[in-house]
Amino acid sequence: MVYMFIEKFTNPKYISLVAVLFLMIIAIGCESGINGIDETNEKHVAGNVINQIPSVKMRETIFEVELAINPAERAKGLSGRSILDKNNGMLFVFNEDSAQEFWMYGMKFPLDIVWISSSCKIIDITYNAEHPENPNSSEGLVLYSSKLPATYALEINAGEVDLYNINIGGLVEFLNFPKGNHVNC
Repeated sequence: MVYMFIEKFTNPKYISLVAVLFLMIIAIGCESGINGIDETNEKHVAGNVINQIPSVKMRETIFEVELAINPAERAKGLSGRSILDKNNGMLFVFNEDSAQEFWMYGMKFPLDIVWISSSCKIIDITYNAEHPENPNSSEGLVLYSSKLPATYALEINAGEVDLYNINIGGLVEFLNFPKGNHVNC
């Protein structure tokens, strides 16, 4: 039996077949190793930027945020929603430090607005920006603006600024932002 096994696998036909299979296995292994490295890098990058939610860190608190970058996104904001989860918000991104005005059209709950400069400092805070009695009416809407020009405005649930002891002059850090979104903090 051992002799048949040795005779069979020493036959040049079988040696060639085994050699080809062996080389294919090595090639596949090497290719998957190379791809594995690339995939690991992609997953690493994706895990830190693409697949994770953009976040804003103030003091030790992290808020997961949606971005409002273009005029349509900024106009819509959080309007029409019934709630905003704790430690979540919307970051409005403007081209440069400038005077901005916000209104609460379509809002169904109050917000705190954290106004942030291009140097990543909190320059003003609007506490408890009230939603209108009739969220679908522009009648009697209050305009909210920062005292100084801002490049970013972060809307979070009313009361979270006080809850997390967020203050004017504090620094802000942006985490997990995809490249090209014009955020520089």
